Amino acid sequence: MSEKVEKKGKALYRKFLGVFFLSTILFLIILSGVIATAYTIYGEEKIMSNLINFAPAFGLLAIAFVGISTANILWFKKHIISPLSAIENAIENLRRENYEKKIRLKTADEFQKIADAINLLTDKLNTFVQIEEEKKEMQNNLIKFLQLMTSVSEGDLTLKAEATPDVFGSLADAFNLMSYKIGEVIIESKKSADELGQKSQILSEIIQKLQNSMEIHKEEVEKISYFVEKTSDITTQTDEKIRTAMDISNESMSTVLKGSETVTETAKIMQLIKTIAQNINSKMKTLSEKLTEIETISTIINEIANRLDLLALNASIEAARAGEEGRGFTVIADEIKALSEKATRSSKHIENIIRLLHEEAKAITGGLEEEASYLGTVTDSVSQVVSVFDNLDSTIIKTEQIIKEINETLQKQKELVDENSAFAQRLKEPIDEISTMVNKIMDVSSLLSDTSKKLMEVTEGFKI
Repeated sequence: MSEKVEKKGKALYRKFLGVFFLSTILFLIILSGVIATAYTIYGEEKIMSNLINFAPAFGLLAIAFVGISTANILWFKKHIISPLSAIENAIENLRRENYEKKIRLKTADEFQKIADAINLLTDKLNTFVQIEEEKKEMQNNLIKFLQLMTSVSEGDLTLKAEATPDVFGSLADAFNLMSYKIGEVIIESKKSADELGQKSQILSEIIQKLQNSMEIHKEEVEKISYFVEKTSDITTQTDEKIRTAMDISNESMSTVLKGSETVTETAKIMQLIKTIAQNINSKMKTLSEKLTEIETISTIINEIANRLDLLALNASIEAARAGEEGRGFTVIADEIKALSEKATRSSKHIENIIRLLHEEAKAITGGLEEEASYLGTVTDSVSQVVSVFDNLDSTIIKTEQIIKEINETLQKQKELVDENSAFAQRLKEPIDEISTMVNKIMDVSSLLSDTSKKLMEVTEGFKI
């Protein structure tokens, strides 16, 4: 471009030289015509004598003419051609969107005023271009952030906001911190849900074993009742059946020992169930703490939404101040307001999830408290069963002694057998209560398993 402008300047300069040389030639032609006319009028001799006298004057006149012409050429080049070339260069730079170069003229004339006006126009255009670039960059950052918020609201927590040196940089840092905290809470929730499912499975297996043991125990108690009744019948018989009664008493003693072992095993199982319930309760407390952290993060989201509202208000004010040039700020204000509304909706969505998790945690806690109550009752019942077995053991020993001393009194032995029958009946009642409580514990275990599945389903919606 500078070459084109230089060529234009040289062409203008050549035109000026052409006009100058044409004027010189015309001057010489006129001078020659004047000399020829004088020659015709005055004759050759007179003209030659006068011409010789005026030769120095003509020489000086020619030199003065050449000097003045040269000075005019240089003045024209400096004050006309050079400023025009500089102005043409500046206009071409504007056409090429190069706003850094300025016109440097100190001619103190109209050309300098034109140059100053072009420089002012260049500064305004440069400022306008910078504003447009900043506006485009802000719009691009806003669009990227909106897309990121959309992906995160769908559960993708792997995306991170780009930290920029503008106002969106602090917003991106806060958003990334929020996303990181939510990811940690979701991971802990998944772990807690998985552990809860495993503990529920173990609890179900233990309860199943307990049910099987209770069935066996019930059968043993029924055997005890049968043998006690049989012993009662035998006591009414003659002395010849004493040996048979001794055998039945020994068998009853063996059955009581088995029942005592079963009750002891039942007590150990109930203690294990109690320990598992305490562990599950501890996990649920941890889960409640994590939910509290999520509520804190939801509060951060609300604060970000409020800041976005302030940012939208500031952008609207700046747009009103800028007038026609601030339309872009109006668009940014609308986008920021939409972002604020979307952040608010995301916050409400997270609050709904937290509310559901709180409800599930409350249900689990209630189930655990009910289970603890059942375990306390079961423990008391087991203690009663142990006491009954101890009494039954003592009674059977007494029965053996009475059978050995059957000759002293058969009636006394019959009363003792009746007492054994009463003990067997008393033994059945705690066993039935334990069976009912085991069924309730089984229901609580099913509730824990269902809650674990629901918690896993809720956390599976997040991509970490």
